[in-house]
Amino acid sequence: MTGTLSDWDPTDLRRIISLAGPQDGVQILHHLRADLESARETLLSALAARDNPTLRRASHVLIALCGTAGARSLHRTAEEFHGHLLQGTEATATALADRLAEGVLGLSALISDELARWT
Repeated sequence: MTGTLSDWDPTDLRRIISLAGPQDGVQILHHLRADLESARETLLSALAARDNPTLRRASHVLIALCGTAGARSLHRTAEEFHGHLLQGTEATATALADRLAEGVLGLSALISDELARWT
């Protein structure tokens, strides 16, 4: 597990899944994992293309998804990344993007573990 996931707390996510019920809860987890993976791919592609508008959109998505999943440090990393994009501090944003992409990969694995709990 990366340092950005050291404080992952699935409590709220599990509560949402519980409220949704087993069938819908599993669907929520599938969508969450797919959305995380899609946002990560978008982040990496936009980073390579230096496409700042797409990077900002990806950061918004990752802020929301990481927060919903209970990955507090990763959520803060996504917010910090977004802030550096707005400030134009490219070197710091790039370093954060790499850390964010790695963290999202780890979070996707944790979501897969959660799926295993519910299926």
